[in-house]
Amino acid sequence: MSILLKATPVLAFAAALGASLAHAAPAARAGDTEYAQNMGRVYQGIREAQAERDVCNALYPATASANNKAWSQWQSNNKALVDEYTRRYDAYLHQLAGPKKEKYRQYKVIQDGKYAEAATARKAALQRAGEQGKASCVNYPTALNSTLDPARRFSREIAASRRSAPKA
Repeated sequence: MSILLKATPVLAFAAALGASLAHAAPAARAGDTEYAQNMGRVYQGIREAQAERDVCNALYPATASANNKAWSQWQSNNKALVDEYTRRYDAYLHQLAGPKKEKYRQYKVIQDGKYAEAATARKAALQRAGEQGKASCVNYPTALNSTLDPARRFSREIAASRRSAPKA
C-alpha cells in the first residue's frame, strides 16, 4: 500500500482545517459551519497535493521533474477549481475578520503556519517510511491523478460547498 493512502498528520489536517475555519467565528450559523468545513477540506486538499510535491522534491530530487510536470498538468486541468477555492478561502477569511484588515492578516498567518506544520509533519513521515516513502514520492504523478487528486477525494465536499455557499 502506498504511503499516500495511509492516514497521516497531513491527511488528517484537512478535517482540522475545516473545523478551525468554521469555529473561528463564534456567531457562525450552522450552515456557515458546514460550508466552512467543506470549503476548508477542498482548499486544504489542494494545498496538501502541492505540499506533497514540494516535500517529495526536497527529499528525493530525482522525482522533481516528473512531479513538477504532473503538478503543472493537474493545475492546468483544474485551474477553475483551484481559482474557485482560493477565492472562497480568501473570502471566508475576510468574512471572519470583518472590516479589520489586521485580523484578516492574522488569520492568514495562522492558517499558513498550520499548512507549514502539516508539510513538516508529512516530510518527517516520508523520511521515517524510508523506501516506502521514496516509493510514494516516485508514485506522486500517478497518485495525483487518483488518490491524491483533491477534485476526486473531495467531490462530495465540493458539491456541498457549492450548494451551501454564502450568497454574495
